[in-house]
Amino acid sequence: MADQGRPRVSVGAAVARGRWTVKMPMNVVLCVVTLGLVLAAILDVRIRSSGVGVAILATALSFTVGWTASGLLWCVLIPRWRLWAYERVDDPEALEVEAIRANLIWPPRHPLGKFEFRPPALAAKLRPFEDYIWSRVLEASTDT
Repeated sequence: MADQGRPRVSVGAAVARGRWTVKMPMNVVLCVVTLGLVLAAILDVRIRSSGVGVAILATALSFTVGWTASGLLWCVLIPRWRLWAYERVDDPEALEVEAIRANLIWPPRHPLGKFEFRPPALAAKLRPFEDYIWSRVLEASTDT
């Protein structure tokens, strides 16, 4: 199912690239946003003597903002990685399984998987690959 004009990669290499191009930026955003807001809260407490309650509230807020920013980044990056990987691997089913094992994508029909941001052009490019995967899954389930 790999696109003939693209260099082929193994499933493991595609998942490794997903870790570097999706998970690594997510972790960086999470750490930078969280640490930045925590440091700002600590400095604010020291400068204004606002109290520990404000620092705890600011820290909780920073984790919330950090996770949200990281999640939004995942929503944008993962469909692009999917297209890159689908165009280059020979076995998209194995790619799905390994990506789920690597916690790169959500299992099929998981509610959080619906949050992927797919512009219409990208969705149109992904549709044939996903239709192929689903047809193989349905075929395998009717064989048993």
